[in-house]
Amino acid sequence: MIKELWKAHPPNECGNIIEGFAQNIKGLKNLSKNKAHNKRLEDDQTFLKAEKEIANLENNLIQAYGMTDQKARLAELYTTRRKILMDREEARRLRSRATWLPKGDDNTKFYPKFANGRKNINTIWKLLDEHGHHANTFPQLATLANFHFKQIYKAPLKLILLKSCK
Repeated sequence: MIKELWKAHPPNECGNIIEGFAQNIKGLKNLSKNKAHNKRLEDDQTFLKAEKEIANLENNLIQAYGMTDQKARLAELYTTRRKILMDREEARRLRSRATWLPKGDDNTKFYPKFANGRKNINTIWKLLDEHGHHANTFPQLATLANFHFKQIYKAPLKLILLKSCK
């Protein structure tokens, strides 16, 4: 394909070698686009034919318990359909990647905003102390947290009495 399309462009024919190279690349791009388009059309037609034939064969198998050659043809059609669907999915995945590559850096604002939003959601802005007063400054929150965890993790009174008895 490339050998058929690629042309040598002497400098005097098209200005310079770079322009000739650009023309060759442009021609290859157009050729690949056309080939991909034609393959898509061909696959669509093959897929539709396979679907119709599968429906007919399944109907015949139900009515007449099917012959082995019909079963083999049905298996072949299922394989063809599966291959076309897998090719379509791969093409979709590649197209999404091709779209993402030029726009990949567009998301750089999104992730810090997302992280800051999660931080704001997970931040405790105020708490009630044991007297029912709101603690909303950092030192008040730290004191309240310190007191709370000391209450949770302090030794029970029975344990202190047992240790003092020994």
